[in-house]
Amino acid sequence: MKMKALLLGDYSLTPYHSLTGVDEKIDNILKEFFDISVTDDYSLLSNELEDIKLIICYADRWNRD
Repeated sequence: MKMKALLLGDYSLTPYHSLTGVDEKIDNILKEFFDISVTDDYSLLSNELEDIKLIICYADRWNRD
């Protein structure tokens, strides 16, 4: 059984580093070991993350709350 990972980033409103394309590359690198959930919903960080073994933050959130 693979471990769970969370990839956090932004697909739009990114001045420099969009998650588009990067999400597939990270999944290809880690897919042997992790089931990766990709999201731009940062509120997930306030939820229970006990099952998540890896969090990858590819955030590009300059000048945003």
